[in-house]
Amino acid sequence: MLSAKEGMYVSDTKGHIYNDRFGTPVKINLWDYPTLNNKNRIVIGPSGSGKSFWLNNYILQSYELGRDIMIIDIGGSYRSMIALNGGKYFDSTEQKKFAFNPFLCDRDKNGKYLYIDTTDAESADDQIKTIVAIISYIWKAREQMMPAETAILRKSIIGFYDYVNNSSVGQNNERIFPDMKAYRKYLQEVFKNRMSDFEKQKFEIEELILLLEPYTDGELSFLLNAKENVDIV
Repeated sequence: MLSAKEGMYVSDTKGHIYNDRFGTPVKINLWDYPTLNNKNRIVIGPSGSGKSFWLNNYILQSYELGRDIMIIDIGGSYRSMIALNGGKYFDSTEQKKFAFNPFLCDRDKNGKYLYIDTTDAESADDQIKTIVAIISYIWKAREQMMPAETAILRKSIIGFYDYVNNSSVGQNNERIFPDMKAYRKYLQEVFKNRMSDFEKQKFEIEELILLLEPYTDGELSFLLNAKENVDIV
């Protein structure tokens, strides 16, 4: 690292390349990588001082060093740099590009959705857990669900996949497409009628159906009903 005093210093073995006061390229390990685990930094300077210019250079060098880069860009300062390096830029104002579908998963040779990963016991039900987490946030916000609510919600999601996999619609006998719209319709027309009296006491299904409405018929209906998911990594 550069010495705090005027004097001799030794370039780091790994790091980003900058010029010293004499114009000599040196490597600087800004993070004491990999010893520093919690890495946070703030860049402060007046308008026009070069904050975005330096960060563009830092991000580019980090990418060239093999790091994975994800940026939340307010103002579009990094759009050109991302385009020049073949990156993916998602604009939240372009709704179709910003949508995804938590229900989409791989299909077997018969076209059935493989919502349980039978090849990996550790991550077998990751698909179900992801959907539970999303619906739980829509329904309860930051409030934690009760164990009975979680169990019934999981049951409804698994039942929905079984319903989809055994469905046949249209002239081509296609299966129902799994998305939030189809799931909410399944809750209304199928699952609600299959619930026991005990489950109805523990699970406010009408409340859930109501809170899912903005994501199926309202202003957020684009968000969780994409026909395909985009890999952002």
